[in-house]
Amino acid sequence: MNPLCNDTDSDGLADLRELELGTNPLFWDTDNDGVNDLEDTDSYTTNVERVILAYDPDEDTYEFVDKLARYTNVSVVSPDEVKSNYSDAQYIVLVGRPDAGNETAGNITHDLLKYSGELLTQMQESDYYRFAVGYGIWNSTQTIVMLSHPYHSDHWRVLNILKSTKVTVLPDSVYVEYPSPRDFFRVEAIKEIDSFIWVDLEEMVTPTVEMNRYNASTTPFALSHDSGLVDDEEAVGRYFEINVSENVQNETGDIINWAWSRMYYTASDLERTGDGDAKDTGDINESTLRWYYFNESAGRWTKLSADLEWVFETGVDTTDEELYGKGYKGFVWANVSHLCLFGLGGKTAAPKITSFDPPSPVNDIVGNWRSFNVTVDQKVNVSWYLNDSFLFTYEKVTEANYWLLAEVAGEHNVSAIATNANGTDIQTWVWTVETESPCYIATATYGTPLDENINVLRDFRDAVLMTNPIGEAFVYSYYATSPPIADALRENDGLRAASRVTLITPLVYFSRFMLNGFWFVLLMLLGLAAAAVLLLREEKKKFLKSLSVGAGAVLVFIAAIFSLGFLGYAIPLCAVVGAYLLPFVIPLSVAFTLCTHYKNSWFHKQTTRFHKRDTRLKKKIRE
Repeated sequence: MNPLCNDTDSDGLADLRELELGTNPLFWDTDNDGVNDLEDTDSYTTNVERVILAYDPDEDTYEFVDKLARYTNVSVVSPDEVKSNYSDAQYIVLVGRPDAGNETAGNITHDLLKYSGELLTQMQESDYYRFAVGYGIWNSTQTIVMLSHPYHSDHWRVLNILKSTKVTVLPDSVYVEYPSPRDFFRVEAIKEIDSFIWVDLEEMVTPTVEMNRYNASTTPFALSHDSGLVDDEEAVGRYFEINVSENVQNETGDIINWAWSRMYYTASDLERTGDGDAKDTGDINESTLRWYYFNESAGRWTKLSADLEWVFETGVDTTDEELYGKGYKGFVWANVSHLCLFGLGGKTAAPKITSFDPPSPVNDIVGNWRSFNVTVDQKVNVSWYLNDSFLFTYEKVTEANYWLLAEVAGEHNVSAIATNANGTDIQTWVWTVETESPCYIATATYGTPLDENINVLRDFRDAVLMTNPIGEAFVYSYYATSPPIADALRENDGLRAASRVTLITPLVYFSRFMLNGFWFVLLMLLGLAAAAVLLLREEKKKFLKSLSVGAGAVLVFIAAIFSLGFLGYAIPLCAVVGAYLLPFVIPLSVAFTLCTHYKNSWFHKQTTRFHKRDTRLKKKIRE
């Protein structure tokens, strides 16, 4: 202390008076509460009568024990005796480093703090964090001060911690009594009930505070839709009650300037789907969490908002945090001037359409039926609309489909709206219906949609292709990929002529054969019969040659399509066309090859005669 000044710490209290009170004459704020010792009512509170002290031997500790004993009755016991004989003591002080080893006071501290998260680590790493306080450890009214290593003035700080509050801890409840008047108090009960509050008062009083935690089965008043819960929200099942003494708040009024409170929540509070991660669509969305308060006079719950005159702010912090060894997903907070029973509510995530069919846009012709389908990740009501006109609603489903008849040509919008209390999702298709689906490439090749060959292709489409899934896939691929090919044909006469010879005309004849069932079946049977003859006569080379010609025909056909399109548009069309035509082209090519190579065939005789005539003519020219 300063011999030239009787108030060394300049806090307004003379050093001698501070020594009498048990406050620190070397520091202006003995208990670190932000109030100087002169104005802090805790400075004038009587020290506790008795303290049970266990410590690990150290020179600084001996001095600490001696100084503490000047202000209160200190009973020094061994670390083993603390738990065996003094676990029911109201005030206990443990002095020793938490890594001291077994059968030490520090080891007791280690055991008490091992589930406190970073608090133990901080104490082990730095003397700056040398203090820790536990309430209700071995009995409900107990206060234990843990000190890793004492410094010169720490005995005053211990005295102030012990005398500043009397805390009673029960399951899901914390009760705090203050021994002296004050206009501000703070109760940190995260470890006990996941909550804490700061309260600023209009005047000095000696308050008491009771904080209770309830769940869905223990709450005196359940939050439900019948009792005030908003329709699109769900009760979390967490409740937080704050009761203060009547000199702070009563039926006629209160002296609360503001009260800032927090309630921490875990993943299990949000979980609704059973997998424990609180991340699924059916789980409560933590960003929507809000407090409700119970209005006792009305007997109903009301959602907390700034519209209420005693509510200043409210919100949620979704930052994950670990406190006292417990993992929290965040906390709900409020700044209010009225304390009561609060409940927690929130929304589950909005429904989401996870898949739909068919892909949009959709093309059809008048007279076709079309099915639209959606799959949703939770139960919803699915309403169907055509051009904003309501059609039908499926209730409480996760899958829904609707059939529509393409009656009117033009562009239409088909919408499926999935809705429940959690929100809404929508899927809209652009549905184009045409009177006659255009044959884009054929029309561009012939230069007019009125050519009779185009009618043959349309008939083939309707009678053959649209009657089976593969043919239908070909038609839709054709509609999707052929417009740019048709554009290229219109701009180039050479391509248009090549397309007519290599692509369209063969397709027209092929379509005629397909539409004329007798000739097609006959040709197929002749091809198969010819193949069987070749195999029976062991003319395998000719048979393989026939197959090669058939495969070559398909390759040439696909190459022709590639030559007319743009890369990226032609690939799906070619794949479908090749797969569809392969079973037909090969038997036809077998018959063709057989007819042109078999020695006794008319085709072979004519080819041989033409070849001989050509040879004689060339010989005469040379002569």
